[in-house]
Amino acid sequence: GIFASSRFVEFHRRRMSDRLLAGDVQMFRLQAGSGTVGVIYNLVYFGKVYFYQCGYRYTDDKRLSPGTVTLFHVIEQCVREGFDHFDFLSGEAKYKEWMSTGQRELRWTAFQKPDVRFCIMDGLRGVKRAIQR
Repeated sequence: GIFASSRFVEFHRRRMSDRLLAGDVQMFRLQAGSGTVGVIYNLVYFGKVYFYQCGYRYTDDKRLSPGTVTLFHVIEQCVREGFDHFDFLSGEAKYKEWMSTGQRELRWTAFQKPDVRFCIMDGLRGVKRAIQR
């Protein structure tokens, strides 16, 4: 998974401990009885909450939805704390669609310095597209 890299984990441990007290990072754990249902790791920036990572305890009972329940409680807590926005970030997932009240279009843009190699690659891509048509 995403936390398989020790370098990545170390970055987040350092960053999280620095920013947790400042309120720029949120960590939630939802428990039922003695077991953990779900954990959520959010980032906070300019008064908005950004859903970054999560982990849920799934069971064989497909009627249970630990993700939905955990997210419900986290969003409810964010509202109680006065946040107006909870952003699921990019990615297409059904839960993001039905748990949201709106969406924004995300556009990706890549910039590169002018370079002969890039011009050749762009030209070759154009030739490839023309052949495929």
